[in-house]
Amino acid sequence: MNNKKEHLNISCLQDKAVLNSDFINLCFASSNEYAQHLSVALKSIFSNKKQEEKFNITILENNISEKNKRWIKSIIDENSTVRFVKIDDEFIRRNCILRADIPHINSLSTYYRFLLADIITESKVLYLDCDVIVNKSLGELFNTDISECYIAGVRDSYEIENCQRLNLTQYVNAGVLLINSDLWRKDNISQKLLDLSYENQKEILWLDQDVINIVLQGKIKYLNNLYNAQVSELKFGLTKDFNKIADKAVIIHYVGYKKPWQNNHFILSRYYYKYLLKTKFAYKYFLLLLSEIFSIKEEISGVKTYRVIRVLGLKLKLRKEKR
Repeated sequence: MNNKKEHLNISCLQDKAVLNSDFINLCFASSNEYAQHLSVALKSIFSNKKQEEKFNITILENNISEKNKRWIKSIIDENSTVRFVKIDDEFIRRNCILRADIPHINSLSTYYRFLLADIITESKVLYLDCDVIVNKSLGELFNTDISECYIAGVRDSYEIENCQRLNLTQYVNAGVLLINSDLWRKDNISQKLLDLSYENQKEILWLDQDVINIVLQGKIKYLNNLYNAQVSELKFGLTKDFNKIADKAVIIHYVGYKKPWQNNHFILSRYYYKYLLKTKFAYKYFLLLLSEIFSIKEEISGVKTYRVIRVLGLKLKLRKEKR
C-alpha cells in the first residue's frame, strides 16, 4: 500500500476499448494463472449462446502469455470480438489492500473490475469472474433494465452475515455484475471505490466485494439467483440440493477456496470438465487424472518425515531415513 492516496489516471489503464454498440459487452479480469479457467468460462458461453448473439469481450490483465492469449482467441467466434487491456498492477498495489489469509481472492486482478467502466465506453457491461460456467444464453440477463442503479447482482450466499458485519441492508456477490457504466462514470464510482479501499483497510474482509457493496449501497438491483448460482463446499446447506437446480441455472459460480480444477470429485465439477475438454487446456484434465492414479508426496508427522505413495487409491506410507 502507498502512504499517499492517488487519484485515478486513465493512463494507468494502458488502453481503452471502443466497442460495437449492438453486441453484448462482457468483461473478465484474469492473471496468466487463471487463463485456463477463463478459457473454460468462454467456451461455455459460446457453446450455449443463441445463434444471433454477438459479443464484445474485454479481458483486463497484466501478465497473460502470448500463447495463452492465442488459445483464448481460438474460442471466440467470427462474429464476436475480443481484446486484452493491460492494467498497471503497480497502481493497484499502491492503492488497494491485499490479504494473505484469503489466498483464493488475494490477487491484484480482483480489483480490476473497479476500473472497467472507465475502460469500456458502452453504457452497460456484464462482468463475470473466471470461475463460472454459463449454461444458457446471457441475452436476457444483459437486457435487464438497470437505468436507476449502478449494478445488478445476486445476493451473496453469506449476505446476512456480511450485512451485519458492515451495517448494510444489501450485499451481492461480485462474481456476476451487470454494470451501468454511464452512471458509474457520471458519479466517479471508480475513484470512490479506490478511496474506500485505501482508507478503510480495517473494515474490509472480502476485498473488492466489500468495497463495491459499501460504495454502491442503495443503488443495487437484485437479480434472480439462477444468474449466479453459488456452489461451495464450505456451506453444505446451500448446496445439498444443487444438482436439482444446476441445469436450470444460467450461471454456475464456484465460490470459495476449493475449486473444481483442484479435485475431479468437487461438487458439480462435471460442468467445468465438460468445457475444459473442449479447449486447448484439455491436457490438464488428464494430468489431474494421472495424479489421482499415482502420486508420491512427503508428509511430516512430528519430527518424522514420511514418503507417501498412492496407487489406484491405495496408500503406502514409508518413513524417510535421515541422511
